[in-house]
Amino acid sequence: MTRKPLKYKDSEVLGQLEFSSESPSNLIKRFDKDGYENMLVAGGPHVATSFLKENLIDEFWLTIEPKIFGTGGNFVIEEKLDINLNLISTERVNKQGTIFTKYAVANNISVKQ
Repeated sequence: MTRKPLKYKDSEVLGQLEFSSESPSNLIKRFDKDGYENMLVAGGPHVATSFLKENLIDEFWLTIEPKIFGTGGNFVIEEKLDINLNLISTERVNKQGTIFTKYAVANNISVKQ
């Protein structure tokens, strides 16, 4: 999902890697129509927030790196969301201690006023 999908047209692999400026709900409808069962949402806080607001995320896969850097940033922007998660699994993937975690969204996401 990008505001400038034509910028990435040369990198597309149809059916595997696509770039679109469609809304999250339109993307889901199109992918459902095309027979896709799973979709990976990868991107920054604008993308995550847009899918979360429409309650279109059922799992989070988070990577924890054993490093502290920068000033940090928010995962969700411009919204006060209330989301409960249930841990599905964790996996240590290297000797440095990088950890992959998988969470299920435990409830319907609500936007607080």
